[in-house]
Amino acid sequence: MKPMATRVLYHPFVLKGAVGLIEHGFASGFAEAGAEVLVWDGDSNTPEFIQALASFRPTHFVGHMQTVARTNSVWMAEPIRAVLLEYKKRTGLRVAACSAPGNLAEYFGDWLTNATVHKQAGVASFYGQPPRPNAVEREALADGLIDLVTTRWSIGAVPGAYRNFLELGTPVLVQPQAAEARYYDSVPVVEQDIDLLYIGNCWSFKWENMRQYVQPLKERFGNGFQIYGSGWPEGISLGPLDDGRLSEMAARARINLGLHEPSQVLVDRPASANERVFKLLSMGAFVISDPCAAFQSFFREGEHLVIARSGAEMVALAETMLAQPERRRAIAKQGRQHVMKCHTYRQRAERLLSVLSGTPVGIYDFAA
Repeated sequence: MKPMATRVLYHPFVLKGAVGLIEHGFASGFAEAGAEVLVWDGDSNTPEFIQALASFRPTHFVGHMQTVARTNSVWMAEPIRAVLLEYKKRTGLRVAACSAPGNLAEYFGDWLTNATVHKQAGVASFYGQPPRPNAVEREALADGLIDLVTTRWSIGAVPGAYRNFLELGTPVLVQPQAAEARYYDSVPVVEQDIDLLYIGNCWSFKWENMRQYVQPLKERFGNGFQIYGSGWPEGISLGPLDDGRLSEMAARARINLGLHEPSQVLVDRPASANERVFKLLSMGAFVISDPCAAFQSFFREGEHLVIARSGAEMVALAETMLAQPERRRAIAKQGRQHVMKCHTYRQRAERLLSVLSGTPVGIYDFAA
């Protein structure tokens, strides 16, 4: 008998911007893993959702429990929830839902006082949100609609940050961001004519961490350190860069930088890592990063990338590595091999589908 085709109805967090590109990566991973994929806009009305179920006949539904506004996603509430639950009971549909952490206040403690003063880029609304699961989410978990909760945070954060879910007996799968095929399948061969490069936007919260690296690097390397992105203090960025140029620009740089938000570099409280680092490594770029606490779950320092723990150290490392092209190339090669082995969106999709076939209570990492 021919095995049933895997059909994934994918509900993205957003469709546009930097996060939209990440969602494209997760959705594309299922297609790369051999599944049929239909991306459903969560703002669609009930008749459109019912039609998607009837015509596409998904075997899996993968979505987000919350919206950008930190409210419950439309599929979590009536009437769509009832439609989805009835379809699940009738067909055996498996459901995985990505959720924000449930215990942010406990996990970050007094540090949150500083974070929630930032209104830009949704910082205050994220870190200041109440504990989860809320009443609607608890109902969806209790009635069996959701088989698995996923998180884009590292496994080191899950026992504390997702304690509320775990205490309800909900399995949690770590699904960190990764590298997408369209970036690593066609890496351009160009002359390396940029010493240091950082591509990414800036906002007040992220600037709290980035400025300790960006300012001394600018003072030391001047125009040899190029920055592209929106929201930067005047005179720092060369402007936004179309995502279609990311591969070309990263390939031109001798050193690409990885920089994170303050919550991502807390030594004793790992959170998440930026997708950009996975992308860069998959393209064979040499990366110097700040000390993202989640890296201990993903990379080996000095083998896959290099880490600087202060602005002065990043300047010194940049000077050293610019003078050692062979060492740069060796680390970049190892970084690419590691990401291709462990951190592609295809692997994320395959892992999720595998865990969904069982899902006893517990915590699952991104790899078996």
